[in-house]
Amino acid sequence: ILCFEQMEIPFRCDLGCLNRADGSARLCIGGTDIMASVTGPAPVPARKESIDKATIEVSLHKKIGGVLDNAETEIEVLLKHTLENCILTKLHPSTLITVTVQLMNVEGPIFGVALNAVTLALLDAGVPLAYTPAAVTVASLAPSEGAPAGMCCWPTKAQAEASPCVAQFVFSNVLPHAAGAPAPAPHNPLVKSPPTLQ
Repeated sequence: ILCFEQMEIPFRCDLGCLNRADGSARLCIGGTDIMASVTGPAPVPARKESIDKATIEVSLHKKIGGVLDNAETEIEVLLKHTLENCILTKLHPSTLITVTVQLMNVEGPIFGVALNAVTLALLDAGVPLAYTPAAVTVASLAPSEGAPAGMCCWPTKAQAEASPCVAQFVFSNVLPHAAGAPAPAPHNPLVKSPPTLQ
């Protein structure tokens, strides 16, 4: 029997917090605080141009700078793949949409908070989306001191490191194959049943 651990998790969200971006959001879930900004659609350099759709760039930055580790680089790639599925890029050919993710404070897994922050920034910028992704991080808790095994949402860094399994789930607000939507994109296993409209 698994039970979810009941916890009060601090949550804070601010939209439009950056004046120079077309859209921005700052999201804090637990102790993980992430700022996301969106610029564009804007003119794109010729070397990056796609004549039939918008080009999407995603960059992840640490608060104090430094080189991203392998896990953070993978998060950057997964964010880009997710956004390439949900943004209607064909509505803005030959343009560039730039997404910047700033890690303000990290006390747990990053991907879920980062994707939710980026989604809010895209909505703030008015970028057209085929669907609105939402993410949650879940960790399994090993039994201890007579307590049964359980699950918790938005684990802390210590909980994630001690957990035998940490999973990131991404959900769409569109039912699979609804209204003739095409099948889910195969290349991003984190996205559960999104349409692949671009």
